Amino acid sequence: MNGSTLIMLLTDIGGSTPVNPVLRAEQAFARNPTIVVTLTVKGDLAGSQVFKFSPKLGAPLNLQFGEDIRPYLLGDPRGRPTRIKPDKALTERSRMTFNFADDPNAPDFDSTVFSIFSGSTFWRRMVLTQPDLVGMSIEAKRGYVAPNLNNLDDFLTIFKGRVEDFNFERNGNFTLIAKDDLALVDRQIPRQISDANQLDGAITASTDAITVNKGTEFFLPSALPSKDLFPVVLRLDPDGAGNGPEDVILNSISGNVLTVQENFLNKSEAFDNAAWTKTGATVAADQGRGPFGGDQRADTVTLPALGNLVEQDSTELASGVTFVFSVWIRRAGVQASDVSMKIDLILDDATESQEFELTATKDWQRFEVSTSFTGGGGQTAVARVRSNDLSSVVIDLYGAQLEKAATRGFYVATDGNQGVDAGRGAFGTTAATHIDNTKLAEVLPYRLHLDPESGVHPVFILRDLVNRGELPVASVDQTTFDREFNFIESTQAKRAGATIIAKPRNLLKHVKEVREQFMLDLWASEDGFVRTRLSFRQNIPGTLAKQITDEANILHRTASYMGNKESRMTEIFVYYNVVAGETNPKEPEDFLNVEILADLGVSDLSGVKARVILSKWIFRADEAVALVGRLVSRFRRGARIASWEFDIKDTSDFDVGDVAELNSDDVPVKGGSVATKGRTNWQIVHKSHIRSQGKFSIEGLEFSGLRYGIISPNDDLETPANPFPDYPAASASERQYGFIGDANNLVNAGSEQGYFIL
Repeated sequence: MNGSTLIMLLTDIGGSTPVNPVLRAEQAFARNPTIVVTLTVKGDLAGSQVFKFSPKLGAPLNLQFGEDIRPYLLGDPRGRPTRIKPDKALTERSRMTFNFADDPNAPDFDSTVFSIFSGSTFWRRMVLTQPDLVGMSIEAKRGYVAPNLNNLDDFLTIFKGRVEDFNFERNGNFTLIAKDDLALVDRQIPRQISDANQLDGAITASTDAITVNKGTEFFLPSALPSKDLFPVVLRLDPDGAGNGPEDVILNSISGNVLTVQENFLNKSEAFDNAAWTKTGATVAADQGRGPFGGDQRADTVTLPALGNLVEQDSTELASGVTFVFSVWIRRAGVQASDVSMKIDLILDDATESQEFELTATKDWQRFEVSTSFTGGGGQTAVARVRSNDLSSVVIDLYGAQLEKAATRGFYVATDGNQGVDAGRGAFGTTAATHIDNTKLAEVLPYRLHLDPESGVHPVFILRDLVNRGELPVASVDQTTFDREFNFIESTQAKRAGATIIAKPRNLLKHVKEVREQFMLDLWASEDGFVRTRLSFRQNIPGTLAKQITDEANILHRTASYMGNKESRMTEIFVYYNVVAGETNPKEPEDFLNVEILADLGVSDLSGVKARVILSKWIFRADEAVALVGRLVSRFRRGARIASWEFDIKDTSDFDVGDVAELNSDDVPVKGGSVATKGRTNWQIVHKSHIRSQGKFSIEGLEFSGLRYGIISPNDDLETPANPFPDYPAASASERQYGFIGDANNLVNAGSEQGYFIL
């Protein structure tokens, strides 16, 4: 039965005494899963309204869930789920098409949300009252309807994105076309500034508000969802015809006036300097890498439980002024767990103060505290970092900033240049006087503020490019970016050696280069979050791999394996370190160095397949050596593509991007001289639903099938006082680290495969 009601009358059939009849009603449900689509539409009056849809002939969801789920959806959505292609430069974005019936008798919309809430048909009324339907959020979930379900939480999200287009069909139906949130394709960065757009009036080296001919040509700082990444940067005199190029960090744009970013704290990255008063606290300078990566510029600060603080008096008058103090903090490596502490804004006479209690984790976070001081006289604003007066803490600090604002803006480093014009002469340039009609440009200098010869972490660059696509912070899975940042903190990238991104270019082309040259995947998952992962990285110790086995989840006779010869690479040439002054390198001679790696054995047997990479981002040998090694290791024979089918109940643990362990008779491993069932590693690159069968197809791309070693801590994981054990005595978690094998790279007395280097 499908959506019908079964009524049973129960009596005592065998006995002589009749029993009271029991009436039992039971809802029967479809064997195949159904789908629910949620569309969130912003109102033209206020707020938004959520509309839910199910298939016209689907299960009676309204009865089951007690929600207004309209049966307008015509069949399953059509399209393609996300697909990661590690052997290519780009990830296929998810795209879905939804077909709906229209309803001439549709209930009214919410009259507090929409000005036109009744009349006409559902979809024609919708487009009339909200013509800007493009960009609205849409989500699709699939699952079974069963008697014990009373909400949609157990349904599996199969798509989440935004409306890209819509159409009314000849037959009266309505179509929505949607893509995932990774909408980076059509944006040019940096912005193109026309030749006619120049300085409108001369400026001095300390000018903090710059007037130009056309402010609308610059990227609006307020449009960037996060202010904790790279800023909007104006380059004055880009050709060096006057006093030389000068980079300026912008805070805001109003009409044709560009306001410079301020910072009233001096020595913003040097907490050991005398500009910072230490009471009970000790500072060790340059102990770690900051939130942008690069060379070590973060300071480690020890704060005792009492009599503890690091502070600076800005000397800025505070009466009637709103200030915000911000600083990056993480717990230091010696701290085994997260720490509670505080940051404060106070008056220098301590008559007014505002504190913010925070938790410092292993990842960099930028915290802020804001207040409006009311005191009269000549009191000044003081920024302070301290413990919570309960226990001592050891933390890393980076990038302190004090602004006259309610919320923090872009960070600008200071080293004697603090003040309202701190953003002048940034990234190694010098603030200067510029005459009227000086040329302008918008640029992206991916380098450290106070150390322009150092690069920044490629994961940070990728996250910043996503930010420039104006993706909301809530749509980005920041934990994945933090995880990859922390995995190899020493990795650095810098655009075209010592140059900058100055030529406007499609945003996705920048993403393509970073992904290719640092093996970083970027995709929007089924749940709508944008995520990243180093495509060569196995699971980090402490994170157990997902398991794919014949017994647990692979449906019988659904596994297939393809050789994927297109992904073969037996020789890699990476040209890097761009020649000084070369802003658009296109040929090998535009680079100073080349790194070459070839697997001659595979080439002799199977033929040579070479790949050449002209790297505009790699400027050090470390990254070039790592890239050629990882590519040849994984793709010298071609990374096989596998496909398995799972029941829908077995797919929720698997997400695109995951690395899973396969233990199947289909893929044996070496056990000495015997081929035996064992563990190989595969990255999930695609996941799609098989309509009407209640199954999912999972596609995986082969890792090299080896067990990679990661350096272990000094102590074991079970009892901190004990040394790290040898393999036979190690726990399952401890065996996720590396162990030295025998001559055949076997461990555990030669009974198990050993470890390899990433």
